[in-house]
Amino acid sequence: MKKIISFFVLLLFLIFVTNTFSAKDEIPSIESQSIIYFGDSIAEGSANNYISWSDYIQEQASFKKSVNVAKSGATFSKVRKNNMIISQVLRHKKENYDYVLLQGGVNDAMDEAPLGVFNPSFQPESFDDDTYFGMLDLTFYYVTKYYNNSAIGVIITYPTPTAKDHGWRGKTSEPEVYYEALRKTCEKWEIPMIDFSKGKLKTVISTSELKDGLHLNNLGYQKISPYLLAFIEQIQPYQKDLEREEEIIHTGLISFPHLR
Repeated sequence: MKKIISFFVLLLFLIFVTNTFSAKDEIPSIESQSIIYFGDSIAEGSANNYISWSDYIQEQASFKKSVNVAKSGATFSKVRKNNMIISQVLRHKKENYDYVLLQGGVNDAMDEAPLGVFNPSFQPESFDDDTYFGMLDLTFYYVTKYYNNSAIGVIITYPTPTAKDHGWRGKTSEPEVYYEALRKTCEKWEIPMIDFSKGKLKTVISTSELKDGLHLNNLGYQKISPYLLAFIEQIQPYQKDLEREEEIIHTGLISFPHLR
C-alpha cells in the first residue's frame, strides 16, 4: 500500500513539474505577435505595385498585426533630410511591436553620403549626425530605446551590380562601404542582421530577380521572403541594458519637429 501511495505521489510531482516547466518555457505563437517594417523603396515594394516582402511574410506567418511604414527614397543619413528612416522610427515610437525589422543604405550609397568613422560610444552627444556612421548610431539609439524588449533585426540589402546599367547613380553598384558600416554598427549595438550582400546568402537574389537593376520584382520578393521569415523567427527580444540620457534635440534634423 505504501508503495502504491509513493508511486502516486511521485506521479503527481512529475505532472506538476512537467506542467510548470511547459508553461514557463512556452513560446507565444507568431500569429499572436505584431511586426513593423522600416526602410526604403525596397522594403516598401514601391516598384512592385507596393507588394513587398512584408506581404509574402504575412501570407506565411499570419501576424496579428503587420505594419509596413517603409518609404521610397529613405536614407539612414541626412542626405535626404525630409525622408529618413529615423523619422519613420520616431513617428511610431509610442506603438508597441513584438518584432521590428529595418532595411536601408541603398539611397545613402546613391547619394554618396559622407561615411564618417566608427564610434564605440553609446552616448548620443558623441554621434556625428552629419555622417552615415553617426546617423546609424542615432537611429539605433532610438530604435533600442523605444523598442527595447522587441525583437529587432536588420536586413542588409542584396548586391546590385547592374544598377548603373539601368541609370542609377552614385555607389549603387558598389555599396559595400555602406553595408560594412551598417554591419559594424549592428555588431556594436548587438542587433542581429541577415546579410544578403556577402557570404552564403549573397547568391539568393540574382539579376533576373531585379526589376530595374535595383528593386526586386515579384519573383524576387517571393524568393527572399522565406529567408526573412526564418530570420524573424529566430531573433530574440532586445534587452541590452544601455545607460540612457535625456532625449536630445538635433536642430539640424529638419524633419523632426517633435524633437524641438
